[in-house]
Amino acid sequence: MRFGLYVHFPFCIRKCSYCDFYTVPFDEESVSRYQTFLKTELDMWAKEVNGTVNTVYIGGGSPSIWPFRGFSDLIEHVSRSFDFLPVEFTLECNPQELVDERLESWRALGVNRLSVGVQNTSKSLLGRVGRSVPVDLYSRLRKASSLFDNLNLDFILGLPGENTETVEANLTLIEALLPEHLSYYVLDRYNESDLMRQYYNGRIGLPNTEQLYQMHDLILDRLGSMGYTRYEVSSWQMKGFECLHNLAYWRNKDYLGVGASAGGHFKNIRYVNISDIASFSEMLGRGVFPREYYSENSPIQELIEGLFMGLRMTAGIDLADLMPDDSDLVAQMASLLKSVFGDHVSLRGSKVSFTSEGLDLTNQLLQRLSEHKEEISGVFSSRDTGYSNKH
Repeated sequence: MRFGLYVHFPFCIRKCSYCDFYTVPFDEESVSRYQTFLKTELDMWAKEVNGTVNTVYIGGGSPSIWPFRGFSDLIEHVSRSFDFLPVEFTLECNPQELVDERLESWRALGVNRLSVGVQNTSKSLLGRVGRSVPVDLYSRLRKASSLFDNLNLDFILGLPGENTETVEANLTLIEALLPEHLSYYVLDRYNESDLMRQYYNGRIGLPNTEQLYQMHDLILDRLGSMGYTRYEVSSWQMKGFECLHNLAYWRNKDYLGVGASAGGHFKNIRYVNISDIASFSEMLGRGVFPREYYSENSPIQELIEGLFMGLRMTAGIDLADLMPDDSDLVAQMASLLKSVFGDHVSLRGSKVSFTSEGLDLTNQLLQRLSEHKEEISGVFSSRDTGYSNKH
């Protein structure tokens, strides 16, 4: 079997105010200790899993500050622990770390895809959220593009101070570079980040809904004219450059997550590791997987997760893949989804996808779907199928 591997590196030089991921301050001694326990967790998984690692994603935090000797040591450990044949090996990077020595070292280690957190090109805008931007951003990105065949740039829409001019500047940079992949996220306003605490306390303002729609429409139009194809809610690609690792998430395939706060899905197991390095290390020291959430999913739950993840893609899902050999069940599920989503969903036989308008409302629509979980379960439980709750 083939599976993806996600490694979480939670260390940062400083935490941006919009970030709600689990992060801790960087120091080399702490990283060294953490790395030892990452190897312990990998060893535990190696006893459970027999297969090939075909994608790797190193995320954070700020993994581009990982001292190279330690990073190299971990990857060597992975290659000894598993059949290690990644066709895609992604490293998340900050623009500040895009210097020749690092770029060449990462490439020599096998990294073939860089995901750079640009977020915005405006120095003043980023300064409001505790993030810096190098004055030579363009030349750093150009250098990264020349050394790596697959470059992704991350942007966030809706930070304080965002307006049409800042979006235009971002799009100008994109058009000058034409990276193979883009992620353009709308700021999540429903988290517990420092930025959102400031917003709800009235200390800062954010673009209103009408402004967000106007700027998002501009992004859609301009990226399309540059030759990009939107294939997921927040993801665009030049032909043939979808993120293979993320596709495994959205298609509910197998991937292992290692590290504090990392999550994974393997066969019918869904889990999330504990978001605390001290507890993470203590549990691994006792030979226990460091989980704060664990579920052995029933077939119904697997199907529901498949719906939730698959509907994030513009291509949607084929219900016949989720429910093979039962055309009546497929028809019932299609009818149920139509009743839940209304005109925001497109049905073509057994294929279901959101319309372009629906795609921009994905979070709200999936929340609506979550309110119908019992009804979905009832469709299966009422029939003599392999999806019955007794399983």
